[in-house]
Amino acid sequence: MEQPVSLQAGTFLLSVLLGCGLGFVEIVLRAPRRLMPRLSWLMDLLLGIAITYGVLYALLVIDGGRLKFFDAAGILLGAWLFLKTLGRLLFPLFLSLFRAAGMLLRLLASPVTKILIFLRQLAKKYFSTWRKWGTIL
Repeated sequence: MEQPVSLQAGTFLLSVLLGCGLGFVEIVLRAPRRLMPRLSWLMDLLLGIAITYGVLYALLVIDGGRLKFFDAAGILLGAWLFLKTLGRLLFPLFLSLFRAAGMLLRLLASPVTKILIFLRQLAKKYFSTWRKWGTIL
């Protein structure tokens, strides 16, 4: 049974919107990947989970279990359009937001790190000779 063209156009537009959403997720995850390269594997994992969920959502909910070529093309087109238009504008914004959040966390954590450094020096000074105490007795 064939779908009417209006229904196909609607599912195509939903696929394009889904692609735009996945492009937005990629932009949001690209900023921490740029700032913390050691966590890029985690950002890639989260992006993979989002893409898998998005495609399964398109497959099961939007199309009722039938993934068509124009759905996949719509997802790719939506992601490409978002990354080439709004993504270029939003990436510096998210990069600066994540930098500001990192500076705030460092500022809030600085007393804790100073206390830990002091405790480590204290422990090194007083508890470094505990083995000698045991051998003296």
